[in-house]
Amino acid sequence: MLAPFEVFVEAERPSYALPEALSRVYGRLGFPDRVVYSNFVSSLDGVVTVGSGISAGSVISGKYQADRFLMALLRACADAVVIGAGTMRATPGHLWTPAHVYPDLASEFATLRQTLGLGLEPRLVLLTATGDLDMKHPALVRGAVVLTTRSVADRIGGSARSPGVPCVATPSATTASSMMSAGAMPWRSRCERSKDAIPKAQPE
Repeated sequence: MLAPFEVFVEAERPSYALPEALSRVYGRLGFPDRVVYSNFVSSLDGVVTVGSGISAGSVISGKYQADRFLMALLRACADAVVIGAGTMRATPGHLWTPAHVYPDLASEFATLRQTLGLGLEPRLVLLTATGDLDMKHPALVRGAVVLTTRSVADRIGGSARSPGVPCVATPSATTASSMMSAGAMPWRSRCERSKDAIPKAQPE
């Protein structure tokens, strides 16, 4: 059983009606209707990534249960989870859902989403500048929106490897990242920690 989180600083913000099992651990939580929020884990000396092709969050946190609970809770509050293609490549079996990272409270996360009027799972939005994607990745198979440039969108749309994968085209990779950082997507979005999913970074 997780110990309650210790609050260091708390600002005025909306407050959701969290299920008791979630509020007991985290306390109050809420977001405005249109917002992009993110979280990431850091080592004591400030390291947040360990290079491409590696799931840095799991390496740095050691899959610490409190960190995974928070990740699941933030996913549970989001209309969409935004990641970069490098994050997907580094985690070939991952699903960006609350239950995947903290299955013990899957029913409570589902209850929270129902209370917030959200779908069963958050929409996955994938940023890529090159289209270097494994179309057999389970997260893509389950359904995701790919945010990319027009040329890459046309290539993905015409590929037999990616039937039915929806793409949203932007003039450039920089525009795609700017849309995310400015909250221009029509969802309450959560940005997963990654060097290629941090606002203003170039998605790969």
